[in-house]
Amino acid sequence: MLFTGFVEPPRDLTAYSWAETFFTALMALVTVIALIYAVRKREWVLLVLLPAAAVSSLIEPFYDAVGGAWWATNISTSFEAFDGRIYNPTIYPLGYVCWVGLGSYSAYRIYLKHPSRSRMLWGFAFLALTEPVLELPWIHTKLLAYYGPQPYLIFGYSFIWCAINTAGVALGGALLLAMKTKLHGRGILRAAVIPFVLIGSYFSVGWPTWLSYQAGAPVPVLWVAGTITIALCAAQIYVLTGYVTRRNAGRSALSTETERPTADAVS
Repeated sequence: MLFTGFVEPPRDLTAYSWAETFFTALMALVTVIALIYAVRKREWVLLVLLPAAAVSSLIEPFYDAVGGAWWATNISTSFEAFDGRIYNPTIYPLGYVCWVGLGSYSAYRIYLKHPSRSRMLWGFAFLALTEPVLELPWIHTKLLAYYGPQPYLIFGYSFIWCAINTAGVALGGALLLAMKTKLHGRGILRAAVIPFVLIGSYFSVGWPTWLSYQAGAPVPVLWVAGTITIALCAAQIYVLTGYVTRRNAGRSALSTETERPTADAVS
């Protein structure tokens, strides 16, 4: 197929009978553990970030529409959003908590440890490879399917989304780091904007692929667009790790300068 044109989604997609319950329970368990950790460790940033990430999942039907994704028609808790696509009030919010919320927070905590840029880049490369672990079980239990002649579709999984999601997490952590001095008292509520800013990040890197797919572009154009999207994601991560490296270096230098007079006075 050289031209895509309009591709009919797999409207008859039917998930395994146990898939919805199993994955919902698994993500709910991760969410509960994260919330308990946040309360016990007084990690109020995480406590604010997780529900905000859940609310931001309202964008998911639109992502599915522009990106060529379709969810099973037999998900019991779902309801139709638009164009036949659904919104699931359990799987979607929990999925966003696990990836957008916990992912951004994890990136933030890693940034705070002042890692080298190379270690951060390797870390995000590893994260990109582990992200399919979340979706491949969904795909192979027919809970979710990417359809159409999409670029970088391997074992049914879209590595375009792997790149987009990883770049989003990198941005979420960097934004939390940039806001660190303001995340105190009522200012902690600022963390709630992070998942919604990430929506802009997704569009800023995903538009070449999504636009080409929706326009019914020739398959070679889809591959070029997909490559551009992955390159934009890699560039975003590279720029962000550079920012974190410079920021941490500046903070370390400032801390050294602050401590030096005290040492001189003691001597």
